[in-house]
Amino acid sequence: MDLKNKVFIDAVFTSPERDTIEVIWGNPDNEEMYQEYVQVDPKDKAYLEVLELGKINFDDIIDATAERNRQQRRDFEISAIRIGQEEGWIPKNEYEKQKDQQIQIKTERQLREEIYKDISNTMFSSDIPEDRKVKEFMFMTKLYLFDLQKIKDHKDTKTKAALRKAKTPLEMMRHAIKLMG
Repeated sequence: MDLKNKVFIDAVFTSPERDTIEVIWGNPDNEEMYQEYVQVDPKDKAYLEVLELGKINFDDIIDATAERNRQQRRDFEISAIRIGQEEGWIPKNEYEKQKDQQIQIKTERQLREEIYKDISNTMFSSDIPEDRKVKEFMFMTKLYLFDLQKIKDHKDTKTKAALRKAKTPLEMMRHAIKLMG
């Protein structure tokens, strides 16, 4: 490829070793872009041409690579959040776009606080659940409880039956505690 007829667009490292760069060239005649891989070697003619025509240096390539990595990470995070929302794992109203089109991501502490609050509200509720999530929680908890050796070996069949038939998380916990205690 004749670099003299191309316009430099960008150059980034392709590996952590910083031994190869990916150079993007544009063709001013037809708006096509071309990709080229060049070894980083101060004695290599192709590498020196990239630096000269791009009016860049090694540090500029480091900065461009860091910026590209930040953007790729941000794109990945946004995609992961969108997939999570589409699959129903992340509530859509939890991560609203701000004015600058940034997605607000909660900290680990904020997430833990919400999880603890949700677990407490679920476990200590005396209301018969209508939410599929709570019903699933109760079902999975009952399966776990009946797998415990202490409950398996317990002779109190009335309490075991009551645990099996429990309609609320609080009722389920009461019976489980009775069997465990």
